[in-house]
Amino acid sequence: MKKVISEVKFEVSNGRTVEARILPDGGCKLFVEFTNYEFPFGDYSSKREITFEDFIPIKVSEFDPNDKLLLLPPFRKRLRKAVLEGSLDDFYVQPQDASIGANGNIAFYKDGEPAPGISYAEWEEQAKEFDKEHNSGLSTRLQYDARNFALLKKLVENGWNPLSAWYALTHNSSRLVDKCGYAEIKDSSEKIKRTGSKIICGFADLGNTYKILAKEEGKDNFWIAGTSYMSSPRFEPIAKMYPANDYYKGIRNAVGLVVCVPNKKQKNKNL
Repeated sequence: MKKVISEVKFEVSNGRTVEARILPDGGCKLFVEFTNYEFPFGDYSSKREITFEDFIPIKVSEFDPNDKLLLLPPFRKRLRKAVLEGSLDDFYVQPQDASIGANGNIAFYKDGEPAPGISYAEWEEQAKEFDKEHNSGLSTRLQYDARNFALLKKLVENGWNPLSAWYALTHNSSRLVDKCGYAEIKDSSEKIKRTGSKIICGFADLGNTYKILAKEEGKDNFWIAGTSYMSSPRFEPIAKMYPANDYYKGIRNAVGLVVCVPNKKQKNKNL
């Protein structure tokens, strides 16, 4: 068989190829590093900045391990075990999605521009720098479970049927999301909403963007959680989590989920 070698040139705007891999099937995978990315900086000088004092407390120490809702998936494994062992500290979670301020750092403002499309490394650094005094950082999977369980309890307190609330979080989040996804309406003109949209029990932006969660110790992948304005809450409910990397297309519609642990006692195992 005669071999033919062809040269193909790719040009990527505002980027450079940092690695190329030949695949077993003869294909080629390119890894591109983008530069001069235009972040959606905003002038929020006329708006009050949302700070730690506005974050929502998640009092894990008050969770009852015998609560019937805690016996349901996905809470019955990681979260219930942590509650029984007392291995997860109380913490505070952002009430809405973050924006990028004029100084290039993340900040929280009502009616701001969400900040998707930023790499995991940048989110990890920005989350730690957000409020060092209160031990800020990206939420772990376990903290995300705890936030969702706290939301579940609040829904029930506000009159939801317990199983209906659990189903809305874990199977079909349409009732909790202020849109219809592209997967449901192909010609949808749905656009990403400004921060602070559709507040439910104090939590906003539940379905506006995916949420980026911290890497687990010793693992290369971080986690993407929830649903976004570009997806269907019927197939990607709020409680859903899956491993990802910076090449995963969903990160274009994802923002970091920032938490603060002011009275940190436990070693963060990123479970």
